[in-house]
Amino acid sequence: MASNHTQHYELSQWQATDEVIRTDFNADNAKIDAALFGKLGRSQLISTMETQAGDTVLKVDFSQIDWSEWETVTVQFLIPPEKLDDDNSRLDFTLNNGRISGYFNKLSSYFCFLSLRSFQVIFQPCHNAENEIVAPVVGSTCGIAVGIGTFSQLTSMEIKYMSSDYKRFPAGLKLTIWGVR
Repeated sequence: MASNHTQHYELSQWQATDEVIRTDFNADNAKIDAALFGKLGRSQLISTMETQAGDTVLKVDFSQIDWSEWETVTVQFLIPPEKLDDDNSRLDFTLNNGRISGYFNKLSSYFCFLSLRSFQVIFQPCHNAENEIVAPVVGSTCGIAVGIGTFSQLTSMEIKYMSSDYKRFPAGLKLTIWGVR
């Protein structure tokens, strides 16, 4: 049995005269596993939402996210190919109902815009809520979207289905928000 233990995690430390016991190793490994869980770039699900029949706008609520806790926060929207029947539609993204301007291709009230395809928007607060809003966008178009504001000001993202023939989101499309601490 170990006669000494480390300061922070109480891990076993043996003197030359101590008897080494397997259960000490198992207990130490359990402590290490618990301490490292969620701290090594492991993604965790923050929230999920689904489209309802007839929706034209999805409002993604960020008000409960403490941006200083996260390295990255990824919004992922998967649209199965069989749901893509409209090549003339696009998705327009705004932040805080357009109150935070964006820069994707040019300065506008839109944060970014994409063709109607699956996408990811990868917000990068880097554990600092006062950082400028920056997000690589991966979808039908790839680029860097920049919001004219800080993460501490960011409370929502709206995704609007824009279609010349007034189509709407089909029901049951899943949007997920993932975070890496």
